[in-house]
Amino acid sequence: MPFHRFYCSANLYTKEEKQAIARSITNLYALVPLPRFYVVVNFIEVGQDDCYVSGEQHAKFLRIHVQHLARNLQTVEEKRVFLANYEKAIAPYTKDKGIDWELQVSNEDPAFWNWNGISPPPFGSEPFQMWMKVNKPVEWAEEVLQE
Repeated sequence: MPFHRFYCSANLYTKEEKQAIARSITNLYALVPLPRFYVVVNFIEVGQDDCYVSGEQHAKFLRIHVQHLARNLQTVEEKRVFLANYEKAIAPYTKDKGIDWELQVSNEDPAFWNWNGISPPPFGSEPFQMWMKVNKPVEWAEEVLQE
């Protein structure tokens, strides 16, 4: 699952902008392809008196933290290409909006990940294709992979 946390000043984004950001990010991962439900985007509003950059209050600062669990980027080239595509996807809500932002992506160990108590199937497997098709986690058995 790619889990995205947007730490932002209260009212930096409208409800419509938040939805547009979430859709833009989801579309980026759909190209991998990953099931769309894997993509989770949370907006965590930070009070105006709670965000400081260089020791100074900063009302138009956005901190984005992305955790990758479903697939991990391995090479520097893969990582830089992903960041470039991500920056392009969010540009209307960052660069074009005239705010300052920071983006961090972490690769996490997928062995520590379950969805509704289910270990996600391997990328590209039949159970994975089912998750793509129904766009939600469904029970599957590892024996299916060994047949």
